[in-house]
Amino acid sequence: VCNNIAQWNGTSWSPLGTGTNNTIFTVDTVGTSLFIGGRFTVAGGDSSSHLAMWEDSAWSPLGEGVNGNVYAFERVGSGLFIGGAFTMSGTDTAKRIVRFDLDSSVYTPLGVGIDSGNVYAISRFQGVLYVGGDFRTIDGDTVNRIAIWNDTSWSPVGIGINGPVRTFEAFGEGLLAIGGSFSSANGTSATNIVACGGPSSFAPFGGGLGGSVTNPGVYDIMGWRAVTIASGWFSSINIARWGLLPLGPDLISPLEGENNVSVTPLFTWAMGSWMYSFNIQVARDANFLNVVQADSNLLVTEFQVQDTSELLELTTYFWRVRASNGVGKGAYSLIRFFVTTTLLGTVNTSEI
Repeated sequence: VCNNIAQWNGTSWSPLGTGTNNTIFTVDTVGTSLFIGGRFTVAGGDSSSHLAMWEDSAWSPLGEGVNGNVYAFERVGSGLFIGGAFTMSGTDTAKRIVRFDLDSSVYTPLGVGIDSGNVYAISRFQGVLYVGGDFRTIDGDTVNRIAIWNDTSWSPVGIGINGPVRTFEAFGEGLLAIGGSFSSANGTSATNIVACGGPSSFAPFGGGLGGSVTNPGVYDIMGWRAVTIASGWFSSINIARWGLLPLGPDLISPLEGENNVSVTPLFTWAMGSWMYSFNIQVARDANFLNVVQADSNLLVTEFQVQDTSELLELTTYFWRVRASNGVGKGAYSLIRFFVTTTLLGTVNTSEI
């Protein structure tokens, strides 16, 4: 029995204590602590109003909790931002979003909160907090399902989105992927998923994700191996990836035709678009029929030969690199060659 939550150790499943008495919608971690939010009111046999923490093999409530379902977490510094369908935290007003301080265990509302509707997604992006859901107004002002909190006040994101926002995923400071059930974001046509570069910058992800199903939508987005993964209820597959095969990497060193290269050279190449991991080959021939060095799944743009016996002295070698990502393996780079030196010293080739 695993009541609504379980852990996988690589071999088998096991429960986390006695779990909860109802659905868990969101989880997050801080150090060795696991935070959960959802519809439940009991965790580990103790009263926990929609919020609980698993630490040291035991469940405990997260302070006084909130009085309604919790759908979203976002941790920023010592604060855990919590979004959902609640209106109170303990005896204090906290409409649909609240901040829990992990150091002091104090709940703090975000201004006036959300007038009505639910908060389904929260993300820190470009120094502000993006909040999405099916709400329409904040303090009477129209925001249309997406708004920004700048640590002091609320503001709209353009003209908003014309359907519920279900999920955010920030890719650095340049891209916020937004998923939900909508056809337009700030006036830009987008089928249930859209790319946001800031409050006034929106672009579609190709043709989006929809299809012939009833009420399609994107419910979760994540980055995986340099591509974007989206899951939800759309077409007949319900999970899809967005990205391109990487091009061949640009090789940096050794240089083309370089002489007197160490027999333990450091190979380096440039990181490019859509690249996640790398495979390098070093061979005695340009057709790579006699590969003498190879390594794959490198997560850095360099490879060091360690053993002086791997490459011969005064020998010509050819090398190339291929990048991979969540779509597959790209093409190999252009081929370069180099000539190794001797371990006894530099060879005088002036008369050759």
